[in-house]
Amino acid sequence: MKIEIAIFAKAPVPGYSKTRLIPALGRDGAALLQQQMTSHIVEQAVHSGVGVVTLYGTPNCSDHSFKQLQADYHLTCNSQRGDGLGERMSAAISSGLNEHDAVILVGSDCPQLDKAVLLRVESELQISDVVIVPASDGGYVLIAMRQSVQPHLATIFGDIEWGGNQVMAQTEARLSESGVRWQQLPALRDIDREEDLEYLPSYITI
Repeated sequence: MKIEIAIFAKAPVPGYSKTRLIPALGRDGAALLQQQMTSHIVEQAVHSGVGVVTLYGTPNCSDHSFKQLQADYHLTCNSQRGDGLGERMSAAISSGLNEHDAVILVGSDCPQLDKAVLLRVESELQISDVVIVPASDGGYVLIAMRQSVQPHLATIFGDIEWGGNQVMAQTEARLSESGVRWQQLPALRDIDREEDLEYLPSYITI
């Protein structure tokens, strides 16, 4: 199976990324955390060998850290396009499915997401149309889709209250409406709020 791993990441710019953690870490600390978590998932994705890795940056790919990742890992970086998160995710997956059998879309906020999880997702895609790794806050850290799902993208990503604690539940409802075969793996933890910081692994230094 030909797979693309699409990584969504915010540029680690002070005051722009990880804004909910600025009170705890400061603008520079929050940006540094974003940079380290993005580097982590890129490294894990590349080393997993699951498929080609593409970085989707926002607001664009001009940030120095994105350019460094491209140079270090020979990556392509595309700017995210679309008005809302759902539209941007749908566009990235649709683009990837034009050239691959499946796309694994991941965020850059979960240090627990590693190559072992990606290999598990690759395995599950052999029997499921969609594979999701939920987040403990009610969202999800990864969604993977095969080509068979492409006609249903607008339904699956439409009318979701992104950023709320019902994202996973609403997505489950959309998947049920679409009639696709889907599998949910164990939940992991995003690092978004001050109370999440205690779950940072030791290799993250801020």
